[in-house]
Amino acid sequence: MRFTLLAVSLAFATPTFASPVTYDFTAKIDLIDRFGDTTALESGLAGLGVGAEVTGSFSYDPNTPDRDDDDFFGDYALTDFTVDLDAFNAFNANLSILGGNDIGIELPAPEFVNDPFDPLDPNISFYSINNNARGGSLDFAVGAQSPVTSIAIDFEAPTPTSDALPAQLPFEDSLGPILFRVFLESEGYRTDEDLFFGPVFLAALSAEGEITQIALRTDEVTPVPLPASSLLLLGGIGLLAGLKRRGA
Repeated sequence: MRFTLLAVSLAFATPTFASPVTYDFTAKIDLIDRFGDTTALESGLAGLGVGAEVTGSFSYDPNTPDRDDDDFFGDYALTDFTVDLDAFNAFNANLSILGGNDIGIELPAPEFVNDPFDPLDPNISFYSINNNARGGSLDFAVGAQSPVTSIAIDFEAPTPTSDALPAQLPFEDSLGPILFRVFLESEGYRTDEDLFFGPVFLAALSAEGEITQIALRTDEVTPVPLPASSLLLLGGIGLLAGLKRRGA
């Protein structure tokens, strides 16, 4: 009887992670990269240089459904992804069409593991946390252009048993550096040919580096009480066990 009651009391006290899960991070920039004419993009990274530290956070609900049917790729919506960069956030505020904000979990599919020319390691999977935004509708004319921005955290970790979204991401098991990037791109139409085939990449500006600190926000981890029906069930099990023992 005492053992049963102990098991019941432990079940009542078991904590679980409340939703959403939030991570806070710090990244150090070690490269500012430019390609093409980045004049229209420069304001997005104003004041940010090599050696600078960037802080931010992202959140997700561990119960969010997978948006991809592929068994080797999981695509899960973020509830938030922000960086403490005033210039980038001001630039982003002018973008009217949001892209996909997500966590991607990519496992090595058998056809790529068994590729005779460039096989993937079956023990390594790729994780990517992204926040993308896009400018308004692109004018259909030669010379028209529109910005696209993204924040990304990428890392590799041992291959999990499935592409399911874990309650906690495996940062501590990272197989190398956890990469960080703030990216601004311009796309548009350079020629009449582009008008036929679609907009092309024109210029890019990025700040790249590595995550130096990342931690689960522990003030959001709270005990979640069991439903009343579960409490009654466990209590009933304990009572029946006690009565059975007495009858014996």
